[in-house]
Amino acid sequence: MRYLIVPVLLLLSANTFAQTHNAAKNAIAITAATLTQTTPLGFGAQYDRSIDKSGKWNFTVPVSYSFGNSNPCDPTIKTRMFRAYPGVKFYPAGNDHKVNYAIGASAVVGVGSSNCNCDAITDDKQKTQLDATAPASDKQFSKRTEAGVMINNALTVQACKHTFIGAELGLGSNYVNYRSIAGAEFAFRFSFNIGYRF
Repeated sequence: MRYLIVPVLLLLSANTFAQTHNAAKNAIAITAATLTQTTPLGFGAQYDRSIDKSGKWNFTVPVSYSFGNSNPCDPTIKTRMFRAYPGVKFYPAGNDHKVNYAIGASAVVGVGSSNCNCDAITDDKQKTQLDATAPASDKQFSKRTEAGVMINNALTVQACKHTFIGAELGLGSNYVNYRSIAGAEFAFRFSFNIGYRF
């Protein structure tokens, strides 16, 4: 019995990563769920295009809209952001398999609003301070913009010839401009996609 384990594992592995022989160059996807550094709720869409004959390099344009509570300690703090993440993906083994892994880089461009009452202070100990004690009536929505870069990891599974499901995780840094605060901030994105290749 134990002599069958290795051949069976090899067979399953070969089947999992076998080429699907799908010559599709384009992919569109609906992002059913998006989690970002500002809010845990969001949705979006994504377009991918193969830019070489081997299928290893893709141009990608994900967009998302995130909304909801952005401070777990204060339910009155809300943030609404529209973001675009144009970039490239590299598939080390190509993108024509049942299971595909990609790594890539993207820009982060975002615009939206938040009602976090943030005041900038300048001293030796701290450059910025979040004033969470302000009454809700003082927490008016103000414009928030972001620009940055992100490193992404993606995993997709071809459910059939044209349909796939996938997940992406991105980490990076943003330059944020909000009220009197302007500076670098951690950037994060996790998304779950359902898409179609053609």
